[in-house]
Amino acid sequence: MTRHTIYVATAAAAALDDTVDRLHRDLGGMLPRHRILAELIAAATAAAPTVRDHLRAELIATLNDDAR
Repeated sequence: MTRHTIYVATAAAAALDDTVDRLHRDLGGMLPRHRILAELIAAATAAAPTVRDHLRAELIATLNDDAR
């Protein structure tokens, strides 16, 4: 186990906390929160190509808007 600090928007941190809490409740509290968080991180990592494409499109749109 390791402790890791991240710097994210307050809304993102709140959404992550809420999601962990909801899954913890949905699973009857039978899994520790760190296990749920690890699974969410693994799922996010697996989604990295989709996130990259989304962020790239967003960046290109912003750059195109700034060029006008």
